[in-house]
Parts: sequence; C-alpha cells; structure tokens
Amino acid sequence: METAPGPRAPADATVSAGEDASDPPVPTREAAPVAESAPAEEVATPTPGATDHAFSEEILPILEDVCARCHTPGGPGSTEWELATAEDALVYAPTIRRVTQAGVMPPWPASGLSVPFVGDPSLSEDQLAALARWAEGGVLDVDPDTPVEPTSTVNAIVDPDLVATSSKGPYQGSTEVLDDYRCLVFDLDIERPQWALASQFEPDRTEVVHHAIVTLASAELRSQAEFWDATEPGPGWTCYGGNGLDAQRAGGYQFALGGWAPGANVARQPDGYAIPLRPGDFLVVQIHYHFDDQAPPDLSRMVFDLASDAEVAAQPGGRYRTLRGALYLGPAEIPCYEGDTEPLCDRDAALQRVEQLYGAFAAALPDAFLNRCGSTPADYADMTDGTAWSSCDLPVTNPGRITSVTGHMHELGLAFRMTLNPDTAEELILLDIPDWSFEWQFGYRPVDDIVIDADDVIRVECSWNRERAPYEAVGYVLWAEGTGDEMCYSSITTAPLP
Repeated sequence: METAPGPRAPADATVSAGEDASDPPVPTREAAPVAESAPAEEVATPTPGATDHAFSEEILPILEDVCARCHTPGGPGSTEWELATAEDALVYAPTIRRVTQAGVMPPWPASGLSVPFVGDPSLSEDQLAALARWAEGGVLDVDPDTPVEPTSTVNAIVDPDLVATSSKGPYQGSTEVLDDYRCLVFDLDIERPQWALASQFEPDRTEVVHHAIVTLASAELRSQAEFWDATEPGPGWTCYGGNGLDAQRAGGYQFALGGWAPGANVARQPDGYAIPLRPGDFLVVQIHYHFDDQAPPDLSRMVFDLASDAEVAAQPGGRYRTLRGALYLGPAEIPCYEGDTEPLCDRDAALQRVEQLYGAFAAALPDAFLNRCGSTPADYADMTDGTAWSSCDLPVTNPGRITSVTGHMHELGLAFRMTLNPDTAEELILLDIPDWSFEWQFGYRPVDDIVIDADDVIRVECSWNRERAPYEAVGYVLWAEGTGDEMCYSSITTAPLP
C-alpha cells in the first residue's frame, strides 16, 4: 500500500454534489470558531481624527470585500463579533490581526497546491501585512460611525421558491442514542414538472445535526418509504448506511441531490444545468444526529430556487441538462497507541462494535474499502503513534468537466488530498487541505475547465491524528457512521460532455 505524502506532510500539524457559481461559502452561526471572539483585554480604544490614511485606503476595502459579508449585522458571523462601522473594526483590531495571521479567517481550508477555485477569499501577503500594520497602530482616518458595507451578499437562498420539511413534523431523538441516523420523508408537493437551479439544506438545531444526505426519490418508491416510516414511532426510521429504498425493485429512480456538513454552501447548478423535479417526487433526508447531553426536537428543511417558465423556455429544446456525481472513497483505519490495552483496540472487536451499533452492512464497509484499494489491516498495524494515513487509487466513474470537488472526514481528520492521474506527467492536485477542520467543509468549484474521462485515475489520501478530536478516541477507529468513527470520503461532480 502506498503511503500518503500529501496528507502526512504538514510539519506544524498538531493534531455531494453542488457548486457555488459565484460567492465563497459561508458558515452557519454555530460553526464560527470561538477564536473569532475578542477577549476583553484585546479590545482596542477608538482613535478618531487621525491623519494616517491606511484605514480608508487599505483596510476598509479589505474588510468590505472579505469580512463584512459574514460579520455584517444579522450575518452568520455576527454572533461572534459585529462589523457594522469603522469603530467596530477598530475595537476588534487585535482580533482581526490574530485570526488573519493565524489563517483562521477568512475560512478557506484549501491550500495553494489545489487548483484555483471560484470565490477563494484568501488574503494576499500584502493584505495580511497591511492588516497587521494597521492593527498595531489602531488608527482611524474616518468618522467612527462610517459604515462598513459588504461588497457581496452571503451565499444563501434568501427567498426560496420551494420549501420542504418533514411531512410528520419535528423529529425528537434521545440522548440514549449518541449517533442517531434518521431517514425522514420531506414532501415536495409540486403539481407540475419544475427545474431546481439551486438547493440548500437548512439545519434547524445545529447543535445536534452533524450532517445530512439528501436523496430525490420518485413516486414509485413512496410505498417503500411509507413501509419503513411505519416500522418505528415518530417521523422517519433508523437508517445507518443506505436509506432502505430499492429503486430497481420499484421501477422508479432515486439519486443523491446533495448533502450538508458544517460550512457547506448552496448547491447551485452551473449555467445551463438544473435538477428535474416531477409531481410525486419526494425527498428522503438522512440526518446524522449527534446527541451528547441534549436532544432537542429538530425540524430541518430543504429550500430550492426554481427556474421560471421563461428561463426554461430559453434552454435548448426547452429543458436543462443535468450533472453527474460520483463518490471516491478510501479506507479509514486508525489503530490504537502502542501498548493500549483497551479491548476495542482489537480490530475484530471494533468491527463487532460497528455491527452492533450500525448493522451488518456498515460493518462490511471497512474490509470492502481495503479490498477495493488493494490493502489489508496489516498495512496499518505499525501506525501506533496516534497518526494514521491511507491512500487509494480509483478509476473515474463519471467522465465530464469537473464542476465541483469536496472532501469529508470527521474530527480526527488531519489532512486530505485528491489528485488526478498521480505519479504521471499529467498529475494535477484537485484539492489539498493540509489542516483539516470539521467546521469548514466546502464544495469547491474549479476556475479552469478540467475534463476527466474513464481512463483517468483519482487518488484519495487521508490522514488522521487521535489527539485532534475534542474527546478521547477509544479503540481501533474504523470507517463507520458515528462522530467518533472516521471516513475518507470525497466526491466529484461533472457536467457530461456533448
């Protein structure tokens, strides 16, 4: 088995399928890092009336282009600190300097080794230096009440054309189940065919919603969904692994509409593409709830931006084209520290735990991923210092022009890399995240046209460190569904070529 030079590389590390057509992603309020708040001792004293023009000429444009779109009053970052006026900027100048110099803000995990992406908000070295110089002096050359006005708006569906939520009302989980995977039926209630230009999952209780996977299902599968829904009290049914629907048996269809994890952006289709919605279609939304010390009722929803009749008529043949998404998955195997006597450090015992919690299908996945990637548990046996990594080369299964790429791990994640045609003259790093953060999981849209075909290879590389999680990682950690388990998950969405 090949090791993963990309994800293992960061020496200072201590520890599906939409795309944003224009704006960088915006975090949910609960996902904003605590480090963004200014401790009381860091608050600066306003100094109006100064003659230094650095603020108006250098700093204000940066704040309006990069910071204000999230920290504007009512924005997703305003719960941490609000940037409405020049005086606000001065008050939080030490914090601005600290989080920008540390690379915490603006949030953009992808490194410069990745291909260029649309909406990259990263600050240049000159901008970082300017912010640091200005924060040192704490000087304004404008009236303190001068507004800081964002040059762009947050990436959200502000006025949705279609809203769908659980047809049976809020789901009430229980703290007796730490990681609860619940499949809920969301009714679309449309009376004629529609085309969705953008969609977005909106979690209701972000303190317990870990992630969501949204599947669009046809009317033929409705009876199956109703069968599963009736097997348990309350809305929905337990669904570790798949959702239990069998489109082949029913004669209908189902396909992944998208997903959500902290930091995810609107799944906006590129020009000329849309998702068809038909009467009778419904959503099956698999929500991973992580109930630690609370289990509030949750009524999350899906919202859509639909094409108007005029927009549809303007398309060739009066219809939009559709994108294709595919998953590229690698093993996740993290042995215990050398000398750890915890019974679950035995891999077979860890597999039994996965089966008890999530079922036989979930327990079969770790070995299936190893087999697909040509590796065995022995390849990971010496990774006993707390850090582990995996690498897997996979054939392209959705040829076309890449419209978005994404990676996903849990809270032990250390680094992630996805490479096209590795170890060849055509090698191209599609996505490199050298310092993984569960709070910032974006869908990245390449600036350039990148075409993949069936002869190409995708290498997925993941690394983990047991000390990164805000909890004790117990036992041999495998690919599985829980927050305390791990994954090496990635997806590529393509626009099929004519």
